[in-house]
Amino acid sequence: MAQEDREDPIPRFFDPTRTNAAHQLLVYFVSFCIVGSYWIQHTVLFGSLRNIDRPIKVLNLLYLLPVTLLPFVTQVMGAHRNAWWGVALFGGVNLAVVLIYSWVWAHAARYLGPKEGSSIARLGRRVAPKLALFSGVIIAGVVVSTVDTGAGVSVFLLMPAIFVYQYLRAPAE
Repeated sequence: MAQEDREDPIPRFFDPTRTNAAHQLLVYFVSFCIVGSYWIQHTVLFGSLRNIDRPIKVLNLLYLLPVTLLPFVTQVMGAHRNAWWGVALFGGVNLAVVLIYSWVWAHAARYLGPKEGSSIARLGRRVAPKLALFSGVIIAGVVVSTVDTGAGVSVFLLMPAIFVYQYLRAPAE
């Protein structure tokens, strides 16, 4: 049997004929980076709290709800490569995460801050502009995706990049 007659058993993810697999891998990578930054932000907040009340436990569960939806919306966005609505769904779930996380921080600063000292209030003042920036990036990603879905997905990569940059350059609390 000639060499050219045999099929290659190893899948080639970056083969131009398999661009959908490459797109799905990119979408997964973007989602992983975003979830990783959410996890680090979550550990920073809860690692700095000495007192946790019932409302913050409920808000924490509410925060985790859209985070657990991310694998589903990531799969939808990867499966519908050229659909702007898939990116919009992904963006909407991420926007929900950011808004609920803002609510968690607001509660921690307002109700737990006096018990914790000035560290929570100081952290809250540093976190608020970042959350506003993330919201802007999410909205920009959705808007860009209406013109070009690949570019819209790429805009979401700014979120973990901004987070990592700010996290690494910030002094330790």
